[in-house]
Amino acid sequence: MRLHSKYNLPSVTSQMAQRTFETAAQRLTEAQKSLVADYLTHSSATAEKHYRMKQCDIIVKTSQLLSNMSKVSRAEPSGEGTRHGAVPYSSPIKQPVIRLPRLPSHNEKVKFFKAFETLLQTYPLSLNGKRPEVKQRRNVSQEFQRKLHTYWGRKQLEMREAHTRSNFSRRKPTKERLEAWIKRQGWKMTAGLSDEVLKNWAPSGSEDCTTDSKQIQKLV
Repeated sequence: MRLHSKYNLPSVTSQMAQRTFETAAQRLTEAQKSLVADYLTHSSATAEKHYRMKQCDIIVKTSQLLSNMSKVSRAEPSGEGTRHGAVPYSSPIKQPVIRLPRLPSHNEKVKFFKAFETLLQTYPLSLNGKRPEVKQRRNVSQEFQRKLHTYWGRKQLEMREAHTRSNFSRRKPTKERLEAWIKRQGWKMTAGLSDEVLKNWAPSGSEDCTTDSKQIQKLV
């Protein structure tokens, strides 16, 4: 997935390939459909039964069947019948087309972040700020107005999370105390904020400075 994203390639999973071959096998005979279905099944029971069995000829035959299904060239009709070992086709198999969502290009990312910077000039991020309205976002970018709404809210939530952790830097609070504190701030749309704070909480300061604490020295 990282390489797909880096080189802007469509993400094709093994499940997509499996569904493609299953769709292409609809024109085959029942016996050939059974071979393809067993070959594409990845359960432990099927693997133990088919993939690891000694009958290598069935594995090779099914592999050749899948290879012929994936060829672009079409079989020409012939009245001589089917040769031994060849795969009979009643009609050419039309290859299914997988339509994948187009990944955003580098230029689109640049355009979006430029639009976000323009939005911040008029509606800067703040702890108590209100998200820009639809009309205000459309004035900045008609294309990215929905994405600007989501991204602005995410950045504000990150700011609130950092501010909340700074108020509980010495001792990890309970969830009830944390939610009560967040409620007193009067913030809107704070779903999941307390869980994120508790998950990412860490005490402030360095362990090397622990012995310099006046409170610890008093307790000792």
